[in-house]
Amino acid sequence: MAEPEEENIQKQIDEIEAVSSIYEENWTVVDEAARIFCIRIVDQEPKWTISLQVTLPPEYPTVAPPVYQLNAPWLRGHERAALSNDLEEIYLQNSGECLLFLWVQKIQEFLQLKARSNGAGIAVIDSLYYRLDFRDTAWKQALRPTGPR
Repeated sequence: MAEPEEENIQKQIDEIEAVSSIYEENWTVVDEAARIFCIRIVDQEPKWTISLQVTLPPEYPTVAPPVYQLNAPWLRGHERAALSNDLEEIYLQNSGECLLFLWVQKIQEFLQLKARSNGAGIAVIDSLYYRLDFRDTAWKQALRPTGPR
């Protein structure tokens, strides 16, 4: 029977081979010896992009998760915390299994939701502006500046 660390290394090699073949141009080897990799995850609109950098410790996947970092200039506060929680939940639900593909899928779902909700927010604001500005003259009167110009 193989040692647990040897089994982990073989699982990591298999996972890296599979994930890198799926995400070819978005996969980067940062430091092969230290087992650090980066996956660039892009929605249809390139403005919604997240880079997932992972370090695979020797205990991964049987005992420990990958160490990860999410990089996106627009990802802050509540959104960053929510996505991190989702990734950690995936680890808890799949403890002992390879996670990278599942994490990339979750980030893709997150980006798709972000793109849809951002567009919807703009539509709501545009619609509200239209209603206030062009349909309701009482609002136009109420919003008109008062006093000397």
